[in-house]
Amino acid sequence: MHTLVSSGITQTEVGRLNFRDRIEIWGRSLYIIQDFAVTGIGLGSFRYVVPLLYPLFRIPEAVHAHNIFLQAGVDFGVPGLIAYLALVALMFLGALKGLRISATTRWISLGLIGGWTGLHVYGLTDALAFGSKPAILFWLSLGLVAGIISLGDGTHRESNAPK
Repeated sequence: MHTLVSSGITQTEVGRLNFRDRIEIWGRSLYIIQDFAVTGIGLGSFRYVVPLLYPLFRIPEAVHAHNIFLQAGVDFGVPGLIAYLALVALMFLGALKGLRISATTRWISLGLIGGWTGLHVYGLTDALAFGSKPAILFWLSLGLVAGIISLGDGTHRESNAPK
């Protein structure tokens, strides 16, 4: 915030990134992924690494990659990005499986699919940091899918026996 005040730019102006600003940030993100392909730079390091190694010209600072997939590559490297894409694909497949288990899991699965779709559409131009506090909701939704999958594998089915 000190950088914003000393440069004469207000917080509301920073919140108004336009498409050209995002393209500059995405370009820096691609450079980071290229330079740190195996390891990434680590969670929450974008705001510190970019000014040192990949200075921005149009805006004073950026705290994340403004794209959820680029953010995964920046934070975790290419192997982490591949793992994230696989995790997302498996989440969707698990939720699709939940559509066929029962009426309850159908509604939960539809909610999860809708939430993840919204998150990733939003994530094309902005991103929640993986280490941020709201990210717990993402991991909670993974747990819900794991529970749905275990319901569908036959080990936790409800009994049809008379009560």
